[in-house]
Amino acid sequence: MLASLCLFTCALLPAQAESPPAWLLVPHLSRGQELVYNGSFKEEVVGQAVQFSRNYGLESRVLVLETQAAGARLSLLTTLKQREPGPARPEAPNSAEGSEISSVRLELARLDLQGHLTSETGRSLAVALEGPATVETGAFVPFPNNRVGGDQPWEVNEEGRPPWTWRAAGTEPVNGLPCLKLVGVQQSPDWDRPRADRTAWRRQDTVWVSARLGIASRVERTIEQREPARREATHRSVATLELQSSLVYPAPLLEDCRQEILRAQSFAEAAEPLAREPGQGG
Repeated sequence: MLASLCLFTCALLPAQAESPPAWLLVPHLSRGQELVYNGSFKEEVVGQAVQFSRNYGLESRVLVLETQAAGARLSLLTTLKQREPGPARPEAPNSAEGSEISSVRLELARLDLQGHLTSETGRSLAVALEGPATVETGAFVPFPNNRVGGDQPWEVNEEGRPPWTWRAAGTEPVNGLPCLKLVGVQQSPDWDRPRADRTAWRRQDTVWVSARLGIASRVERTIEQREPARREATHRSVATLELQSSLVYPAPLLEDCRQEILRAQSFAEAAEPLAREPGQGG
């Protein structure tokens, strides 16, 4: 009897599910570190009255101005270059090369230890639902306070929008580096229940986060919108970014960059009222 019980127990052991791995993710940044991401943004609209598409080259530069116990102070420089329509061509290392600059935006922001970004100027850093993001924040994912992994999703709150639900989707290497694949979904309440009087939307971010550094190695973001009384998406945009370089500036060069960034930010703030009301400039 005892032998039979032992044999039965041993047979059960291999079938027991192992606990899925979990990671405590924290952005690890150094003062003077610059992260350079290159990628693209493609937008397609297919409606009853209009059909068009636009393509942009996208570059995002993140410079760590200061590091503190509670996080870091960053400058975010986003450059968009619209591509002329035409036959597809292989992308250069800098995917915006050779195109006309459409937008350049500089923002100063604070990053906490959970990957949450806030603008120092109070302007929203939320990704636009239509058109390319003029300030790109995809390098950072808002993590929970506990470990990430298994079947434990977490929610992130964005002002004026539904909850943003994240989950871990396994591990995948990016350029030979081990990464945790994270998927975040945010959608309007009526996305799964089409209505005849309201536009519905859904956003899905897939981010490959470096397990060692806690920052994105690759980002893919898809936003879909559906016009009222339609069952299929009528507007779709896809943004992709990949980390191209990470280097640390020596202190003198960092200080030069910091002063230049602060001057540019001061100039932009002084010019903002004139941009809103051009006639005041005389």
